[in-house]
Amino acid sequence: MTNKTPIISFIVPVYNAELYIKDCLDSIIGQEAFCDCELICVDDKSTDRSRAIIAEYEKRYSNVHLIKHVVNMKAGGARNTGIKAAVGQYIWFVDSDDTIVDGSLGKIVTQLKENGLDVFCFNYSLKYEDTEQICEIFEESPVTSGYKFIEIQWGQKIIFCMGYPFIAVLRKSIVTENNISFVENTTYGEDTTFITEVIAESTRVASIAESFYNYRQGHTSSTSLLVKSWRGVQIYESIFVAGNLICNNLIER
Repeated sequence: MTNKTPIISFIVPVYNAELYIKDCLDSIIGQEAFCDCELICVDDKSTDRSRAIIAEYEKRYSNVHLIKHVVNMKAGGARNTGIKAAVGQYIWFVDSDDTIVDGSLGKIVTQLKENGLDVFCFNYSLKYEDTEQICEIFEESPVTSGYKFIEIQWGQKIIFCMGYPFIAVLRKSIVTENNISFVENTTYGEDTTFITEVIAESTRVASIAESFYNYRQGHTSSTSLLVKSWRGVQIYESIFVAGNLICNNLIER
């Protein structure tokens, strides 16, 4: 990467991901357009070989950076650390056990540049051990304001927006200038309203029907089982929180 400002800062929170982190990093670094981006891995005090694996990539690539937490701050805290360190025009959150679709980065960069977007949303694929299923959340939409986009997508689609920060590339200045951040030191729900807040503060938002992200499924750990039960209990509360947020912002405006 040259000395010019990166177009996208990838932010990857990492905790005990040694089984998957190489696949994740390779899927990003292998993109043809990655030379104009940066990759920030925030190791949240892993106890396995995750940190050592990332350090190897940092030695090989000048635009790969490892940040080490001395205290475990959960995914929300790791993402906030990444936001503060990022110097790219845009940010894209990628989970350490997931991958991005080959060739997707170039398409995204083209959309961002040609349309001057603040937020660009896209679909994702659920990747099981032997199969995959595309989650068709978004259709191709023209550039519109954040509130108009929320109005169009309201209902089931906006629920998916709230809980999955990886389904959009975001202009960093929208996040920092409006002091939007993730809830820290909580295991679940740290991302409930983040994307919705960013979209609400944006003036140029668009989406595409293509899937650009692979969301790994099929984990059988106690953590994944707890997530399933937690989401079932908390989903209505999440909708209520996001709805109130949007209504309050509209009143203030």
